[in-house]
Amino acid sequence: MVGDGGPANAETLISLAAGSGPALTVNVTPLSSLVLAGMDESGLGEALFERHETSAIGRVAAVMRAATELLGAKLSANGFTVPSGFDPVGGTFTAAAGNDYDDLLEQVRDALARAGRSYRDLFDGYERSADYIASIPYGTTAGQTGPIVFARTGSNAVAADIAPLVGVYRGQQGRSFVPGSDVVNTDSCTITVAADGNMTVAANGRSYSASMNGDPGDLLMQVVGLFQVQASDVANDRYAQVTVTRGYVTEAVARKGGYGFSDALDRVECVVADPHPSVLGSAMTSVNVTNGATASDLDASWAGVYGDGSCTVTIDHQARVRVVKGVVDIQAQLAGDQDDTINLFPSISAEVFSAADRRPGGVQIEFEVVRKPDGLGVQVRQTKPRPIVNVASCSALTRTSP
Repeated sequence: MVGDGGPANAETLISLAAGSGPALTVNVTPLSSLVLAGMDESGLGEALFERHETSAIGRVAAVMRAATELLGAKLSANGFTVPSGFDPVGGTFTAAAGNDYDDLLEQVRDALARAGRSYRDLFDGYERSADYIASIPYGTTAGQTGPIVFARTGSNAVAADIAPLVGVYRGQQGRSFVPGSDVVNTDSCTITVAADGNMTVAANGRSYSASMNGDPGDLLMQVVGLFQVQASDVANDRYAQVTVTRGYVTEAVARKGGYGFSDALDRVECVVADPHPSVLGSAMTSVNVTNGATASDLDASWAGVYGDGSCTVTIDHQARVRVVKGVVDIQAQLAGDQDDTINLFPSISAEVFSAADRRPGGVQIEFEVVRKPDGLGVQVRQTKPRPIVNVASCSALTRTSP
């Protein structure tokens, strides 16, 4: 049961105790399952225990300590409140509000609900990559609870004009540029907008700021469903720009000097991965979605597995597209950022969506998925850095399973 008289637990949860005797404590919760998911690629279940025999329990305990520290660091970096001396397996746990571990479990539960994901999604994803925890950011310091709406656009913007944007947004892909040094990538960055109009982008211990205070260069520009919120502090030669796509913060960049946000040599970037999590909708709209398409804009009938014997394409209910062809195994998601689009072409009976994912090192992978009467086709390209590289191409694929 979950709690006293609560619903029956629907998940298989595991834990591991190194020791014996009446003083030994072992908690079995989603947190203990996450620790073990992070210590072995064989998966959660019997295979994990078969790989770590009793004779090697000392080594297993050491691996558990490292996996526990990694989980605590990842949770903390993504806005969760982690108890001091984090030990979800052996720590004092009471299933009641006010207990640090119980409160953390509720934060994880709430974040999963907002992201439309299950504990099984979390366990499986974290097992593949410890960075997966970043895709379920928690609370106001990590994401948004709803779309941002601006009252006006134009130049000479002031702090009051961007009041709906005030907050801290935790990104999952950061980059910092320093003249004469190598570009540094990170999986943790922040975008902070203060009530006084100050906008700050931070990554790798570096940050730049600029303020919305009515200067001619302080702009709020709208292009279809995309807003560019730009602050210019000309006197200090510093500039900041936040991109809001269909109401959700998707990225930001701040720079010192230079002549453009994308090529200034001294700048900091932050990308919010999966800014608008959703599940597949029930019907395609008749309107093309130029910027910020999400899973909810896509007909649920797209979900399934398609193939032709040499190429397999899987589309899940969060509009994640995975292409496997030869040595290529790559995926992207229709997640609501500025590069995600849907286009309908009634005259040729074609429906197209493009999902673009930005990755460390400034790499952008774009998936163009086309559905026509003769089947499904996919083109996968690396669009940044230039030149464009074709990664994989599949055509006329038929559905092999739902």
